[in-house]
Amino acid sequence: MKGKLTLVMLGILILFASTAGAVGRPAINFGTYIAPEQVSKTVATLVPLVDSRVEYLEVWLESNLATTDKRITLEGQRLKLELPGGVYLVDLDPVTIPTDQQLLTDDNTTALPMLINYTVFPNDLPGIYRGVLVVREMGAEGLIQENRTPLQLEVDYWVNIKTNMENILLGGFSSKDGILVSNPGEVWVASNVPWKLTVKLFEADELSKGNLELIILSSEDSEFIKTNQEAVKLGQASKTLAEGNSTVGPSGKYWVPVSFMLQLTDYHQVSAGIIPFSMGFSVEPNLD
Repeated sequence: MKGKLTLVMLGILILFASTAGAVGRPAINFGTYIAPEQVSKTVATLVPLVDSRVEYLEVWLESNLATTDKRITLEGQRLKLELPGGVYLVDLDPVTIPTDQQLLTDDNTTALPMLINYTVFPNDLPGIYRGVLVVREMGAEGLIQENRTPLQLEVDYWVNIKTNMENILLGGFSSKDGILVSNPGEVWVASNVPWKLTVKLFEADELSKGNLELIILSSEDSEFIKTNQEAVKLGQASKTLAEGNSTVGPSGKYWVPVSFMLQLTDYHQVSAGIIPFSMGFSVEPNLD
């Protein structure tokens, strides 16, 4: 019985001894990224070392930063370390960093100053991402100590809209339908989340006589867009024109066009001349 107890106690002592070299560090939080374009953020930190016996470091990411459920990860070389002696890209494979002439040493501590930079891209999906930066302190006889620093950042949603239109001209005549039509117009949408595009045609008394309508044209990007085929009439409240998924995912194009035209079905009721009127487009996240 005593022999069995001795073996159990020995196993416990060995287990404790094998994990004593790993030291947890305070988390580094890069904050929130809103990234319709590539965005990088930098955090300054000091990596405390055991002593000046450290000859070089081995640094890597334990895994790609991922959401808590591991369903979404941030792939590729995104982490950059800037040290007094150089700049290093860090990913899942260990990078060797010499420490000579880079250490800050005083009477009590030895530390390595560094800037940690992380980059987020437009196609990154919203979420809170976490990972671990591993720093191994290596000396002449091998491993001295392993530091593990948690990393965290948040990717927020974003939506963008653009158009190159200044004027839509109602000047073409469709003899087939007996209506007056405009030249086609386009609005482009970009987003890293599902989105909804709305439009409003503001009142113009003269055009109201001619029953002015906005019509959606067929889309080549049907994998992104669900369009409303019902005409939008002058003076109505804002109306959903199109809906779509993220435009910047793996198969995304960044900008997705939504094409339309205007038509006057009773144009003969409208006086000839230049008649100004306004319409407004807006895009918002569709997170329902």
